[in-house]
Amino acid sequence: YYVAGMHIPEQGDRATPLLDSAHPHGPGSPGSTPLTNAVMPALPTDALSGPLWLAPEMTAKIPSTHAEIWLRLLPTPKLIDRLRCDWDFRGLLVKFKLEAGISEAVLLERAEESRRRSAADLMVANLLETVSTTAWLGPINGQYHKLPRHQLPSALLDALEAMLLYSD
Repeated sequence: YYVAGMHIPEQGDRATPLLDSAHPHGPGSPGSTPLTNAVMPALPTDALSGPLWLAPEMTAKIPSTHAEIWLRLLPTPKLIDRLRCDWDFRGLLVKFKLEAGISEAVLLERAEESRRRSAADLMVANLLETVSTTAWLGPINGQYHKLPRHQLPSALLDALEAMLLYSD
């Protein structure tokens, strides 16, 4: 079976793609297979299981007797990067970034590059290794500030309030 890109090998089974290069518009497009059974996992918006697949039959549970279960994830466009340029969003925009296995200096470089690409007003940057204790917030007066995690909510609200007051 193939369900939402998950491959559950079983001899003789064959799945039909819902969305693929041959039928990029999905069910109902010329030559596509009618939608009968499909599963789409809930994922962050920057990851999509794909292509979507029809399973020959669906059960409420995948049997644990299968030797392998595969999940294929493909990047999707970041919606936050479209807010300003495509949708003309003019409100305050805060972007969040999580990285792992890099230095704080590299985190801040990547965070600022990402913030600029999205035209976000503020960035909250985190390292996976310290995400429960530390966050970086910025740019505030041109700099990123390292904060204890428990201070982030109030610091973020203060920064947003200052931006609102300054813009009037």
